[in-house]
Amino acid sequence: MKLKHLSFAVFLGAFSLLLSSYQAGYTNGSTGDCRTGAVSATVGCGGGGCHSTGATTGITITVELDSAGVPVTSYHPGASYTVKMVATNTTSNNLPVFGFGLSSVTAAGAGTTATHQAGTWSSSLPNGVQNSIELSTALTTVIEHQVQLPKTSGTGTAGTTYVESIGWTAPAAGTGAVKLFAVINAADGDGQATGADKWNNTSTTIVEAGTTAIAEIAADLGTVNAYPTLMSNTLTTAFDLRQDAKVSIDLLNLNGQLVRTLLSGEAMATGTQARTFGVSDLSAGIYFVRVQAGAHTAVSKVVKQ
Repeated sequence: MKLKHLSFAVFLGAFSLLLSSYQAGYTNGSTGDCRTGAVSATVGCGGGGCHSTGATTGITITVELDSAGVPVTSYHPGASYTVKMVATNTTSNNLPVFGFGLSSVTAAGAGTTATHQAGTWSSSLPNGVQNSIELSTALTTVIEHQVQLPKTSGTGTAGTTYVESIGWTAPAAGTGAVKLFAVINAADGDGQATGADKWNNTSTTIVEAGTTAIAEIAADLGTVNAYPTLMSNTLTTAFDLRQDAKVSIDLLNLNGQLVRTLLSGEAMATGTQARTFGVSDLSAGIYFVRVQAGAHTAVSKVVKQ
């Protein structure tokens, strides 16, 4: 197979990167040839005369969910994020081009046709990248290469990186955990599908916020100024908005469970904002104040005496 005929199978709910038989990038969904692992056990670009016959650890790969540039392990329903794939060539091969695929599917049923697309991909995609239909039986779509893509940094030799970042909107509340799959095929660009081209794949699970521990929620983004930290009758939250946004403020317990919604989707203008709430009826203990403004989430700890 020639490199200019690349084929990548990628599914939403999973993310995969690979370089295969069609540079035009269609996912081979019509034949059920899923190469990401999101919808079937078939993974990668090996077999059928297509590049390396197996994955290689010489191409390291990670896929993560970013919120304002910060990796997170949980999502808030309906919030905007970025799915980022990063791969690095640590082999001795010169691999200056690549192909990839990304998918996001429900963790329930992931790896089988029982899974479903989770979340929505941005309609604004990088050059040479497209949104493709995958297996209709699994109700998923795929973000993948449309043409062979140039490396992100390096010359193609060891240390060369391959990076793609795609906007993604989290699914509705109650969807549960989402699994992201990613597969990449780093290629030498000689127009031949040989073992010199190396691929690898990975996946990660992102839980729905509210079903996880506070430690994972707190990793979402930054901090918010909540005072007094040892509160009695009132609680004040202060924060800066870089742009107009709808703001929600919640109190969570140590298990990350919602105790009280203090503010729900109030439209606020750019600048410093502050709100004060009565908390005299709260039980004594430790709480976390979560402020959500658009895709930005910040958490701060307070104690009720």
